[in-house]
Amino acid sequence: FRGALTAEACTVSTDSRNQTINMGQLSSNQFSGVGSQTSPVGFRIYLTECSTAVSDQVGVVFYGVTDGKDPQVLKVGMGTSAATGVGLALFDEQGQIIVPNTQPRMWNRLHEGDNSLRFHARYKATSRQVTGGNADAFTWFALIYQ
Repeated sequence: FRGALTAEACTVSTDSRNQTINMGQLSSNQFSGVGSQTSPVGFRIYLTECSTAVSDQVGVVFYGVTDGKDPQVLKVGMGTSAATGVGLALFDEQGQIIVPNTQPRMWNRLHEGDNSLRFHARYKATSRQVTGGNADAFTWFALIYQ
């Protein structure tokens, strides 16, 4: 017999593994220029069975394709029906932008049992002109423990 046991700090809840966050239907003319943003839409990552004996802090890295004009936001839409001049920005609980594909700058203290990590997303204009269209964005996340 061969095997291994790993000490995992937490388990990602099944509710958080394949989330769809509804950003709503917004007007492209509500952007007032480069950097302008929509209202925030909150979302959470739920962790279960956390053990502080293994780790007492967690950070989250979001991975995905970034916008060609602004590497701090995720690219939105695909194909000829994609919205242009806009990307999707992710923020931590304190409102600090989370740059995709980079190590965490913020760490969340873990508690024994269940934990909830809070974030929000906003569309952000990446050019002066924003055109309407499909504005779906995709991201994957990984947990990093300290």
